[in-house]
Amino acid sequence: MHKLTILESPYIFAIATCGVPYWGRPFVDAAKILQEKNQQLQAAWYVRLVSNYIPWRDIAADWQIAVRAWLAERKLKKIASAIGNREQHETW
Repeated sequence: MHKLTILESPYIFAIATCGVPYWGRPFVDAAKILQEKNQQLQAAWYVRLVSNYIPWRDIAADWQIAVRAWLAERKLKKIASAIGNREQHETW
């Protein structure tokens, strides 16, 4: 994000994937970087997928991967709708 150039964007959104629910701090870090660029994050979402950290967990079964992918696709559609609605109405 340090190399990101933002040209006249009224809204900045972020999406992060995760295998384990909501680990890490991608949005805190993103907000700091954006603040340095005099910008701010308007909304952020996690999209949960399967964990790929093998030392801690076994490889997910095919059915688990399929379920997570299906759920992620549904969530992404909701996120896209929320972004579209915000841009159309310009209200928060």
